[in-house]
Amino acid sequence: MPGSRRSPLLRTRNSVDAAVAPLDAGPVDVLLEQAIAPVMRDLVRSGIAPPRLLDYDWLDDTAVASAMLHTPDGAGTGITVSRLATEAEQVAWVADAVQEAVIDYLMPTGPNNWPPCPLHPRNHPLLAAVHDEAAVWECPKTGSRVAAIGAV
Repeated sequence: MPGSRRSPLLRTRNSVDAAVAPLDAGPVDVLLEQAIAPVMRDLVRSGIAPPRLLDYDWLDDTAVASAMLHTPDGAGTGITVSRLATEAEQVAWVADAVQEAVIDYLMPTGPNNWPPCPLHPRNHPLLAAVHDEAAVWECPKTGSRVAAIGAV
């Protein structure tokens, strides 16, 4: 869709950019691209193969950016972000969706609590949340903020 909301992504050799913009992908909505970038950084830093984000406006709603997320095992899921949400809410919303897809992907092969809670690493993953207008990973048991999303 032409317009200021969509633009072709830059193709670089950076692994985060490659995950967000695979070479065979079309233009992904800029809003979704920006919201998912911190989550992809966390995946790459964790040594997990990040899912690919592919342009596919499956929702066809001008208030929502949508695309398809494909994990390395070939599974795909729709991902959305509201244009009406704050930037922190957008990042936390997308982090939650990516986390669910990654946990499903990891389940058959090993630990499936990404990102692991440093306070309870064998019990549960961190929870994406918004605090003080920032998207953060927090412990779901204690509510302790662990790190900004994008800094794990």
